[in-house]
Amino acid sequence: MISEGEIEKLGELAKVELTREEIKNYKKDIQEILDYFETLKKVDTEGVEPLVHPLELVNSFREDEAAEIIPEESKFLVKESPDKKGDYVKVGRVLSF
Repeated sequence: MISEGEIEKLGELAKVELTREEIKNYKKDIQEILDYFETLKKVDTEGVEPLVHPLELVNSFREDEAAEIIPEESKFLVKESPDKKGDYVKVGRVLSF
């Protein structure tokens, strides 16, 4: 059971000033959360694989392949670029040493 003193201490640590009413409300809410954790502890998880991430993520690597550049598209992209030098688009430094 969480005490009102512990709620006050949490408020101090969070640099939040709590009223008596807020302390009572937070005590009730936090106690419900702690009770739910106790319920979860009772769940049989034998044989259940632990998850690192809730979604199964798979890297989809592909080979780099040179693609044919259509000159009209290339010229259009350079023309629309806000910063360019000749036929090239200027970009910020990606790696710095």
